[in-house]
Amino acid sequence: MGKRFLLLLTFFAIIGTTTGCFFLPSEAMLPAPPVFTLPEPVTWNSVEARRGDVVHFSTMITFNQPVRLEVVRFEIPDLLITGLYVGLGDEVAAGDVIASLDRSDILEYHERALQNEARLSMRLQQQIQLHADTLARAEATETPVDDRRYLHQINDLRADLDLVRQEIVYLAAEYETRLLRASIDGTITRVMVLTEGMHSDIRSNVATISDYTTAVFEVRGANSELLDLGDRFEMEIGDDIFWAEVINPDDIDIFRPNPEAQVAFLVLDEDVTFPPNVRGRIRHVFADVQDVLYVYSGALREVEDRVFVFVLEDGVRQIRDVQIGLRGTHTVEILSGLSEGEVVVI
Repeated sequence: MGKRFLLLLTFFAIIGTTTGCFFLPSEAMLPAPPVFTLPEPVTWNSVEARRGDVVHFSTMITFNQPVRLEVVRFEIPDLLITGLYVGLGDEVAAGDVIASLDRSDILEYHERALQNEARLSMRLQQQIQLHADTLARAEATETPVDDRRYLHQINDLRADLDLVRQEIVYLAAEYETRLLRASIDGTITRVMVLTEGMHSDIRSNVATISDYTTAVFEVRGANSELLDLGDRFEMEIGDDIFWAEVINPDDIDIFRPNPEAQVAFLVLDEDVTFPPNVRGRIRHVFADVQDVLYVYSGALREVEDRVFVFVLEDGVRQIRDVQIGLRGTHTVEILSGLSEGEVVVI
């Protein structure tokens, strides 16, 4: 009994000691010491006010235009197309064969007509020779001769021969109609796709021939109204510069697919040619001033009637009212409020 009591007393003493630790007061967590940092400096995109020229201009895109354009198509329908002899971008001369239709029937008739011509020519020569020999014998023997039979035969043969030769000319013309030829010198800018067994259609274009031998460029749309006849411009084409003049298209009979469209035409001074689809650029100047103080247009601010810029002074942005002059395409003339070299925010 005594031992059991001592064991229980020891047990409770241990429990009391361990659990009592949870009821002891705890120390408060101290805040982290403050860290002092400086804000990052603001970086402004800026430019200097400078002196130079202010130009108000418009850049216009010009398009290479053929001085002439011809569309070729077959004139005979429903015949087998036997050949297409050009491709996109090929250079052709007037008279070159573009395509052909089946000519086998004409060749057969033509060959037969040539044989008839040869036969009739030989018979005619024989009759002429017989007539001449007969007349010679009659003269030598002083015997009268009736040569009307020979003359009738000769005349009949000549008439038959003339008909055959007319037929040959007709067949040659018919043969030609089966060949589609280029109407002008130029470049093939469009061409049909030929498939096996395709037949001709008088409504379908076989090829388009464009004549670029004269360097003609056009400005389309509303910009064309800004150009006057006789105006001259520097035209950028690739890395090259050419002088071009605005002309009346009727002066050189320029091809115009839509005469009612707003288009201005320019012709280069130099005798150069360009392939199709070449573009150029010209700059039309509306107004300009020279040797003035200016800033880039992006630096200018406007609120109602107030015009101002932000000037950087010791890295701090300060507002500054300005008076402006000409508004250029990329820059603005400054009449007052800024000095050359001052830095403005854009």
